[in-house]
Amino acid sequence: MRAADYQKITRLCMKYVLLLLRGRSRRHRAYSVQRQFMWNDLAARTQRSFHVQPGRSHRPFLKSSARLSRDRKDQAMKATLLRIGIAAMAAWAAAPGAAWSAGAAAPVTTASVLDNCAAALAGQPRTAMHGCLDTELKAARQQMNAVYAKVEADLRKIDSASTPEALRTLKHAQDSFKSFLQKECKRQGAALMGGTGAGDTEQACQVSLIKWRTTQLLEQ
Repeated sequence: MRAADYQKITRLCMKYVLLLLRGRSRRHRAYSVQRQFMWNDLAARTQRSFHVQPGRSHRPFLKSSARLSRDRKDQAMKATLLRIGIAAMAAWAAAPGAAWSAGAAAPVTTASVLDNCAAALAGQPRTAMHGCLDTELKAARQQMNAVYAKVEADLRKIDSASTPEALRTLKHAQDSFKSFLQKECKRQGAALMGGTGAGDTEQACQVSLIKWRTTQLLEQ
């Protein structure tokens, strides 16, 4: 194919794409005749450039057309799946009780852990707060370790070539969580600028994050 022919076909392709985009507007009917004319002109120029005789097939050209057809189908499928996913998410968000409902348990936070211990220790000295938080922390760790052990045991029962990788990623995720736990709770305690409640905040932070991690493990 000569360079001039290639440039002409490229310009025609660009014009045809622009017409397709414009065809989505209200002026679709006005452009339909011109679009069909340019498509016929593009097909004729392509046949002449590749020396395709009328009535005879040209295998490379047909392969390219088939490939373009598959690409269009794939793009249409992706767009359809995207619309379905967006619609499903919108329906889930609009459904009653989809998010935190009145009857659902509220998420455990550092503040909620501190409030629970403060309510349980009403009338007692502030020094008793440490004992309450320590008890909560030990119980949360025991529960997380038990759930982790069960998840690990269930994975080991699976007879698959992917089991070792699943076990490796599980351990890596748990180790990463423990590292994050220490750093994040240190940060929350340091944010109090050396106040008297820094230690209590660190403990409450660990309780809340460990309970969150336990919930994540239970969802597997």
